[in-house]
Amino acid sequence: MSQLVARVVAAADSARARHPSLRRGQALMNALSEHHQLAYPEIINTEADCFYNDNNIQTFFRNILSSRIIR
Repeated sequence: MSQLVARVVAAADSARARHPSLRRGQALMNALSEHHQLAYPEIINTEADCFYNDNNIQTFFRNILSSRIIR
């Protein structure tokens, strides 16, 4: 797991602990926007955007891990 993914997951889990009404996808997208401002625009409004649909979480992680921006 990349360091970015670990930071995003940790931040999302922390946010969900503080705000239980957040869905996992919402928390992940919010965390990504905080931890990697260049990657966030690459994900929004794509099949990897999991803010509105948790079913996109697997694609979210796949895209982050394969993104050239993050490297």
